[in-house]
Amino acid sequence: MKKIIALLFFMFFINFNFIFANEDKIILIDPGHGGRDGGAESKRKTIEKEINLKIGLKLKDKLKDKYTVVMTREGDISLHKEGTKHKKQQDLNSRRKMIDDSNCDLFVSIHLNKFDSPNVQGSQVYYANNDKSKIFADILNENYAMITGGKKRVPKANKEYVILKNIESVPSVIFECGFITNAEEDEKLNTDEYQNVLADVIEKSIDDYFSKLSTLDKNNSTTNIINSTEY
Repeated sequence: MKKIIALLFFMFFINFNFIFANEDKIILIDPGHGGRDGGAESKRKTIEKEINLKIGLKLKDKLKDKYTVVMTREGDISLHKEGTKHKKQQDLNSRRKMIDDSNCDLFVSIHLNKFDSPNVQGSQVYYANNDKSKIFADILNENYAMITGGKKRVPKANKEYVILKNIESVPSVIFECGFITNAEEDEKLNTDEYQNVLADVIEKSIDDYFSKLSTLDKNNSTTNIINSTEY
């Protein structure tokens, strides 16, 4: 009986706290490029930085009532210091530094892709070289395919990209949302409707990630309680 009461109390405590836990989670959203750095550009003159920002701001609106949201940028700006010679490098370094300074619980950098062949389309997820990043990358990859019906690729660990370097535990990804060199995908990416769909993909993936962590923690804690409770 003592064992059952302890377990029931624990389950109530976990569920009660989970309702409010996400409000303390900090999500860092990084709309890639900005300012002088427009990123990729399509034949129809789609500029990557503009679409990245639109998706990022839509995502912020979807998350703001559930999480603490921090943005690397909310306008058409670069994060380099004026007068510096290596603007692109300093911009990337500044974004990478925000991961540490914001004390975020999850980081997602939003980008668009390009390729020589106009037939290539779909998403690509790159993740920092740690276990939590892989978990989030896999969830994001599956949700993209499920919600959009688009082509997914195997998520890839990357420790060469400046923005993903030396991240030991924060789940961090670069989400390439589509190929603007593909005419069909380029057209969709320019619509509010599809930008909202992509924001939904990321939102659901963030929710699913924290839910999965909570379940794993709950199972581990329950096992510990069962093992330690005296009869």
